Amino acid sequence: MAAAADPPLTAVRPQKHRLGVLAAEMALARVSDPVERPVHRVELWPTLVVRESCGGTAPVPARVSR
Repeated sequence: MAAAADPPLTAVRPQKHRLGVLAAEMALARVSDPVERPVHRVELWPTLVVRESCGGTAPVPARVSR
């Protein structure tokens, strides 16, 4: 969505796949041992996507080699 704006907006991109994997692993661990409930702290650092809105450059289109 941010890339479609004019100018394209700088944004952060979360690690959606990694978040899903961790959530599934934690849910399965809880199902296998519902008595123990350890506290988890998980840090998933997002990726910064710099676009033209903050002075970044527009992405260069890839060339097709023939």
